[in-house]
Amino acid sequence: MRDLVNKNIGFLSNRELELILMSSIEELNLVANSGAHRSTTYLAVSAIEGLFAELIRLLNIQPSDVPGAWPINPRSTTPKNRKKLELHEKEKVLCAAGALPEGFERLYEPVRGFRNYMHPERELKDKKPIQQSVGQAAVACLNAVIEKYSAQRFAANHVWKLVHGAARVPADETIKMIPSGRGALLVTNAAANTLTRMAFRLLIPPGAIFNLVFNYSSIDHWRAARVEGRLATDGRGQDNGLIECWAWGAWANSGRYTNASEPDPKLRQHEVEVLLDPLGSFQIIVDSVRLELVAGVDWAFDPGGQIGFMTECGLVSIVSKRLSNHTQAIRHIQLLRSNIPRQQGLVVLQ
Repeated sequence: MRDLVNKNIGFLSNRELELILMSSIEELNLVANSGAHRSTTYLAVSAIEGLFAELIRLLNIQPSDVPGAWPINPRSTTPKNRKKLELHEKEKVLCAAGALPEGFERLYEPVRGFRNYMHPERELKDKKPIQQSVGQAAVACLNAVIEKYSAQRFAANHVWKLVHGAARVPADETIKMIPSGRGALLVTNAAANTLTRMAFRLLIPPGAIFNLVFNYSSIDHWRAARVEGRLATDGRGQDNGLIECWAWGAWANSGRYTNASEPDPKLRQHEVEVLLDPLGSFQIIVDSVRLELVAGVDWAFDPGGQIGFMTECGLVSIVSKRLSNHTQAIRHIQLLRSNIPRQQGLVVLQ
């Protein structure tokens, strides 16, 4: 049996919704392959509906982001609560935010009405049969939405790009990196010069490797600051330091940390803070100590590159820690003022 429906819904952080939708997709593949066009249409449109509300939440779309498109409460002039939006209103909001695939509305418009055929009186009134083309169009709509977001992850009010391997977001402020092949790699959508500060707690089991990637321009070109979970015979990390990649699968250490600044490889968790200067400098602080490279080695930080996380082996987690200040207003990122108390949360502030 062929899988006619894309199963890559790992971008969802709501585990219960993911399980429900995955169950629907498994069943949808069965009925689509058997030629049950009615059931195919019902299940596909239902799954699409299930994604609409979650996408609005994940993308953190606000009424101010879609002026004129967000519905107003009928008895007031205030925007409707997100949880009270009707299905067609959710679609309208997503369309206005540019959050749906190109051409989606044109393909979905003639399909969604067939969802009401679950009530026979509606089909009796319309007298339009659900044929193979209808079922296929419904599946195409669902696949288009899933494909648009399959390589994206949403954490700390930010959109990330999954470049390689697997990464889960079991909670809105937690990322679990799952190596596959040569590793798992997740990077920000924006360049480093739009960021000011990242802060998170790193959970690293024995034998694992974590790389804080920077200067990322492609999967074949990046640099990284490594935090080791492997212990060498001298008590230091086996290969701690600056890692340079010149082709995927081909990277090496190009400079060790100083003895005084190297993170302790025996620790199973680290507090990590990255301070970025839009003009071109940055600092990486691990367990309150700034990482320093041995003499003659420079980070060669490029503020125009992207920044992200990579693990080569071991299940590494980046979990909530604290929020910080920010100076720019960028979409999807929560803005905080200096007089707001510290809160809990993995932070990537643009």
